[in-house]
Amino acid sequence: MPPNISLRESIRWLPDEAYEDTNTVVLTSGEQRFVDVRLRKTDEGTRGQDPEIDWAFAGTATSTQASPDTDNTHTTWYHWIDSRHHGKAAEGILDHGDMSPLPGDRTLEKGRMINPATGKETDYEEIWKDEEPIAVPSNDEPARRCCIVLTLEDTAAHVQGSRPRGMLIRVGHIVQGMVKTGETTHIERWQWEKSALQGSWVRTCKVGIYPLPVLLLTSESALKGSAQEDGMGHPWKVVESEYF
Repeated sequence: MPPNISLRESIRWLPDEAYEDTNTVVLTSGEQRFVDVRLRKTDEGTRGQDPEIDWAFAGTATSTQASPDTDNTHTTWYHWIDSRHHGKAAEGILDHGDMSPLPGDRTLEKGRMINPATGKETDYEEIWKDEEPIAVPSNDEPARRCCIVLTLEDTAAHVQGSRPRGMLIRVGHIVQGMVKTGETTHIERWQWEKSALQGSWVRTCKVGIYPLPVLLLTSESALKGSAQEDGMGHPWKVVESEYF
């Protein structure tokens, strides 16, 4: 599957009405690595201020066709990092959803999970909208769409008493990543914004203090290497890189 940008438009906990109280963006690579970040709308404020995390997680996904005569699929998301679960405990978390295409590049997801407002397992429905990745120029090169994935798992080092684990993804004009250090989640999201002259990368949100190596993805330098270090000296591995 090609790399994908998906924005959530609503969630519904049955039998209640649908609503959307988060700014949710999911970036998924061609090899189905993903970073899913859900930030509370009411607490976002202006750019540069820390929003409140509703939920953020990253890992890998698998999909199977539900039946031969439909486009419906069943998807499982395997968590590798999770803002609600710490350390290796995140690896035991997975969730499932049945995906049905809707008109207008939208998808209906149906499943069952814990409703955080009630603490009870509840049927849910989410509406997702695909956003077309935009080609971005780099270093006077022609604009091309690229997907890059970096992962961090520094088992030899400690940051504030814990080993950092992270994933950073670029799909076209959006970069999004998260790092978990102990019980602390760090997040950044950047977007290419075209101006009358040229355009630039703009950070649209930041949570925490960890210096994610976003420049490696915005400059596309990670396409030419297999490992890079961040500002803390921890190694990030290039696990995917492609133009699409």
